[in-house]
Amino acid sequence: MTGEPIKSYHVIDGCCLPYQDSSKSLSHGSVCAAIMVEFSPQVEHIGISVASNSQDDFSIPNICLALDWCYKNQIQYICMSIGTNNWLGARPMQAVTKALSESGSTLICAVSPERELTYPACYPWVIAVSYEEECKYIMQNSVSCSTYDVVVGYFHSETLRKLSQHDNFFLKRSSSMAVPFFLGQLIKSIDISALPYEYPHKKALSFDYARCTTPIVSVVHENINKIKEFNLLLQNCGYMSALISKRLNMDWTQLNVRVNDESEITIALNAVRNANIILFDADGLPDGIGSIWDLTIDLCTYSFGEALTSICNFFNA
Repeated sequence: MTGEPIKSYHVIDGCCLPYQDSSKSLSHGSVCAAIMVEFSPQVEHIGISVASNSQDDFSIPNICLALDWCYKNQIQYICMSIGTNNWLGARPMQAVTKALSESGSTLICAVSPERELTYPACYPWVIAVSYEEECKYIMQNSVSCSTYDVVVGYFHSETLRKLSQHDNFFLKRSSSMAVPFFLGQLIKSIDISALPYEYPHKKALSFDYARCTTPIVSVVHENINKIKEFNLLLQNCGYMSALISKRLNMDWTQLNVRVNDESEITIALNAVRNANIILFDADGLPDGIGSIWDLTIDLCTYSFGEALTSICNFFNA
């Protein structure tokens, strides 16, 4: 699409190998790669396909193999236009993405179109990018619990303009397309910390309480560490359990979500709406929050085992 060369690799049978297929195809990955070449022409580009059997699906092990290859080959910038909102399944990516960051690599990842929690984008050592048409150029996100760092507005792309002549789909933009565009601006030494702030638009972050099927549990204890321990117990039992409180430090790796005021509750709930259980810290909620939980558990009265049994009995009834 660009006429520029790009080295291609394919993760297959547990190895990252040169991709020998000379056939031309239009895919999610090829479009993102073409945008990357368009906006960062002064660097060497490498494309790694992590799809299984040349299909559109991908596996976490394949992603980890590709990231490990990047680590061993000291790749400076890694653009990821794919991710998962499965916190349990994403765990293998945590160590390899952190190792890449500590080695000096910069990871830029797309968040989901609905701005749900997306791994590895939400890791603190990764730059998470979201596209929003209303945004003017590039801005910082002003709310930490909305899971992304940078919001990109509409941008002109010759690659997408040419493609749109054959398919109107390419008149639109997405977070996946915004990632390689943002890389080009980052290489030009854009200072993220100097960007103006953008507040997340409510229409993209609304949370429908009436249709929410995720159990919401209010947990009572004066010590937030006890509630964090209970959240960890649920996670160790195989639940994707998220804890929301203003008494927490933000930590997406443990699904501990800090909210500073009432307006952030909806944003936080929207981000973790795919969780199995959402815990509210009863003593750590901003003022003005109504009773939106299904069950209250007092950890001063119940042991962890009794609390877990009570939750299971209530939601299985």
